[in-house]
Amino acid sequence: MTHTGSYRVLEGTVIVYSGTDIRSAQCGMDRPETVARWVLLDMCKKAEAKKRKDGSGRSQLRPA
Repeated sequence: MTHTGSYRVLEGTVIVYSGTDIRSAQCGMDRPETVARWVLLDMCKKAEAKKRKDGSGRSQLRPA
């Protein structure tokens, strides 16, 4: 699965943009590219989990 987004670095903080979401994280000793990848992956996983949760109220079974 491919996730798309962009990021920029300002004074040790990585700002990640994906769709309408914007998140930030401190780089610390890690490379900004790595932190941006982690944040983007986390954003996508949370969005997918929310989609599953929103659809869980409906029955997944179809009548025969």
